[in-house]
Amino acid sequence: RIENCANVVATSAGFYGIYNTSSQYRLNLYGNTIANNTLGSSSATATGTMYLLYSSASNTNAGSLHDIYNNTVRGNTRVQSTVSTGTNYCYYITGSGETLNFHDNVLGNNQLASTSTSAGFYMTSTNLTKNIYNNRIDTLSINGGTLSGLYNSGGTTVNVTGNKIGGVSV
Repeated sequence: RIENCANVVATSAGFYGIYNTSSQYRLNLYGNTIANNTLGSSSATATGTMYLLYSSASNTNAGSLHDIYNNTVRGNTRVQSTVSTGTNYCYYITGSGETLNFHDNVLGNNQLASTSTSAGFYMTSTNLTKNIYNNRIDTLSINGGTLSGLYNSGGTTVNVTGNKIGGVSV
């Protein structure tokens, strides 16, 4: 659990809730909660990038498997003295491998001030097969900029099914 952390004096510092850069053949990243964390305040610019759950797993050996599931990111905030730049990623998944399974993850009630790009589920991994299913966004809002609920690029075969996205607002 990563809960109730705050950097209220941040100017350009970023925030990483969970940060994984492993090269394991088999990665299991599951059952984590990142909740009620704050970057910035009404007197701080807080323009650094916010990664709540970051994974850059890379292993291109045949049969490699990256499972990211049953994680919860909720109640996190970015506050800025004046709404400005600062990229926000609730789930940021990159890297490479044979198979990525990203499923049953929850994103709820995150309010992220910024005029930059923000995303709920952001996946740029180049896995040969990507299975993205049964994930849920309940509430995600920013004060400006570009917001993606689920963004995906890369992959040879990409299966996206059963995801529920609601309460996304700019």
